[in-house]
Amino acid sequence: MDFSVIHEYLPLYTEAAKLTVRLGIAGIAISSLVGLFCAMVQYFKIPVLRRIAAIYACLNYNEAYAPDEIINRSICINGDIREILMKM
Repeated sequence: MDFSVIHEYLPLYTEAAKLTVRLGIAGIAISSLVGLFCAMVQYFKIPVLRRIAAIYACLNYNEAYAPDEIINRSICINGDIREILMKM
């Protein structure tokens, strides 16, 4: 087994792992802020924003799904997020 390949590419994997962790933390932070905003809108009963905050959105590659109970208030998009954002 040639370990020189592992030695050559290991720094790339560590950098990719660091980027993955940073993106994960940023995603959690942003989604927490959005969730807090939506909760405050619902709590303080702001009429126009309540309707917006009550929408369920799902963007997933070939697996977008919304439960039957909230399907009429849902936006489901099957596709690659990168391609969809590039079209916007």
